[in-house]
Amino acid sequence: MKTIILAMLLIVSISSSAIASPDTLVITLNKSSLDSDGKYVEDSLYVDSLIKESIKNKINILSPESYTKRFSDYHITDLSVAERNDIVLALRDSSVKYVIVSSLHEVFSQYVEIHCRVIDVKNNKYLLNRSDREMGGAWASRNTIRKAIVPIKTEMDNLIFED
Repeated sequence: MKTIILAMLLIVSISSSAIASPDTLVITLNKSSLDSDGKYVEDSLYVDSLIKESIKNKINILSPESYTKRFSDYHITDLSVAERNDIVLALRDSSVKYVIVSSLHEVFSQYVEIHCRVIDVKNNKYLLNRSDREMGGAWASRNTIRKAIVPIKTEMDNLIFED
């Protein structure tokens, strides 16, 4: 009997923590020029998957496509350079609690720079605003991207996302 009650408490605890996950927009932008084989598009998707992997158990990831109109209403066309306050204003009456904007820059295929901002929409403040660069030699690779994102992922692992 005690085992059943403990199991039921565990289930309630797990389901309530899943419900409490805050709605979060995760947006990864490709700020590199597109080469003919689409390598940079694939690389930005790779960055997106690394960031989501780091926080997937802490948040409820929303699709950014459903917020495109909201951003355009506030004349936000490039989230990589948008002011934090403009993003917060565009999302103030939505369910979004956090916005994670990351961008990948590959320069002359020699180095990779990843910029990541985590914005707390409710409190209008940055939880993280960081850029990291990694040299890639003659050709930047996925290994170079992984090296550049490690410090960002480490900081994101320590963030507390509250609902």
